[in-house]
Amino acid sequence: MKLFSRITATVAGTVDEMVTKVENHDAVVEAGIREIRKSAADSRVRLARIHKDGERLRRQKESLQSAEADWLSRAKHVGELDEQRAVECLRRRQQCLDKIAELEKTLEEHRVLEEKLSINVRKIDSRLEEISLQRNQMKSRQSVADATRVMNNIQGNSNLDDTFDRWESIITESEICSGDVLLDTPVDLFATEFEDQEQEAQLKQELDAILKGEGDQNE
Repeated sequence: MKLFSRITATVAGTVDEMVTKVENHDAVVEAGIREIRKSAADSRVRLARIHKDGERLRRQKESLQSAEADWLSRAKHVGELDEQRAVECLRRRQQCLDKIAELEKTLEEHRVLEEKLSINVRKIDSRLEEISLQRNQMKSRQSVADATRVMNNIQGNSNLDDTFDRWESIITESEICSGDVLLDTPVDLFATEFEDQEQEAQLKQELDAILKGEGDQNE
């Protein structure tokens, strides 16, 4: 008996869990949408930071390119007058070229990373739009189904008809008690038969009198 009770409780708990999951499907979808929105926001923040870092690296490259051109110009300017200083200028120029080469490699890696992240952001946005549209469609279908079920329940619910009948009886009783409703007098078929015969005889007498009156006028 205890084993049966445990099995029954387990089955009931599983069924309740399944029903809860079905009933909370909208909440589950909404939670998923919030998670996707958070992921999209985080990705946009990272993308903006990466873009900002890329701008900083490009400015550094431009600065180094300008410095490299200056050191070359200086080397040419002092080359004939001071060979040692000219060599130092060329050494400084080479340092700039080395840094520019490193920056170009970093910028290329940065460009690939920014492009991948940008693609991911677009995919997230597309997925979010798809899920939001699907959720709205499902909610619309659910609303129609709920409304149809309610109408079917109302139309097929005889208890409501009985309730209205009882309500009508109570109102009619109240109207009778207050004198607002005149009760119909029961029809006496036996008396009605005599009344119809008497009325017909009276009409015949009236017709005879009319015919006799016309005959006297013709004479």
